[in-house]
Amino acid sequence: MALIDREPDFKTFDDAAPATLPSDTAQAARKSGPDLFRLGQALRALARDYDAGKGTTPATTTPRPGLLKVASADLPADVKAGADFVCDGTNDQAEITAALVKASRPADGFGGQGYVGVELVGPNFYVGHDGATSILMHPSTHLRGAGDGTLIQPMYPSAIDRGAIQLVNANVTRSRVSDLTIARANASAFNGHGIKYVGAGTGDTYELKTGNDPFNRISGVNVHKAAGKGIWCTGSSGGSREMQIFECVLFNCFEQGLLVDSSSDSQISDIRATGGSAFPGIELGGGNTRLANSKVYYRGNTDGSTTGADGIKISSSRCEVTGCAAQDCGGYGLNVSSADATVTGFLADSNSAGFRIAGAGVFTGLRATSRAGGRWPQTTGLEFAGTPQVLLSAFVTVPSGGTHVVGAPGANSYARVVRDGTTLFSA
Repeated sequence: MALIDREPDFKTFDDAAPATLPSDTAQAARKSGPDLFRLGQALRALARDYDAGKGTTPATTTPRPGLLKVASADLPADVKAGADFVCDGTNDQAEITAALVKASRPADGFGGQGYVGVELVGPNFYVGHDGATSILMHPSTHLRGAGDGTLIQPMYPSAIDRGAIQLVNANVTRSRVSDLTIARANASAFNGHGIKYVGAGTGDTYELKTGNDPFNRISGVNVHKAAGKGIWCTGSSGGSREMQIFECVLFNCFEQGLLVDSSSDSQISDIRATGGSAFPGIELGGGNTRLANSKVYYRGNTDGSTTGADGIKISSSRCEVTGCAAQDCGGYGLNVSSADATVTGFLADSNSAGFRIAGAGVFTGLRATSRAGGRWPQTTGLEFAGTPQVLLSAFVTVPSGGTHVVGAPGANSYARVVRDGTTLFSA
């Protein structure tokens, strides 16, 4: 029996006409309580409606609340029938973007109806066959999958400087992408980037205004084997400011797993970036960016790169890194090329070299170690490039023949390095 389009006529005992109820029935209903009587009335109403043909879906319905659903082409027909948009397996970015347009807030001017959320239903969504377009995030919308098994497969036919997911324009604010994977099946590489956001450093263009900060969010996203970058946040005038990026896995992306470039004030945590070529696994190129509880490993394993294949690189000022690690990378575990960094609790484990510090800053709780059998013998523990002024504490272990400390910090520094098995380095 289909659901009816109106509530049944629930009447209480007192509402019923006395002529329709024998006195003994009325007395029994009163004794058994009103709930039993109401249940009987409801069942009779359902039966009347069904017999009258009202048990079918009405021709005109009020749009249901909740997420818009986009079904993949490989779902059964009965599942597709319940979706708001159905993909055909070619250039699925068209249907997904159309859903995001409909989901956008009406006042933002895209013709949206304010659903806000879009859910991908199904295992495979194929984007970019046209070699030119992407899924386009709109202001205050949320695109989500059902988990790691929701797969967006980029099909760009040749090298391209696009992400499978991008912003519809540089002023987008408060968008969110979550709970999905961007990758080709069976470990095949794909052209382009996983996500590329180009921002203009503003949060006041649309209805939800946040000053200079767009606050776009990415969480629970996996990107596997991008020929470009896994996640790239860039732009001008502050760029994609205040990005919120959490719990992402960036696997074997040829360029940076995560690059924050010309985009300040981002908050990033719980990232895993593994594999790739002569680029850092995570690069913080936006001022005052914070990174926590993240790890990079096996950078350079794609082509044996050493130069440039750093675990984490800080290339902009006033960045903070807390509780992070780099392991088995072809370059430095941590490469600091800018000033005013604050790094607390960093483990450099069996990289080609442990730490390179070329800018002033505070560095506490650094640990460089090299295990037997690691891919790269970590022959240098800590390198001062130039004479940066630092407040630093570290414990360094290197294999036989390695160098614990190279160079020295600048004047008026305080540095204490425990050189495992030998003397204390002080400056």
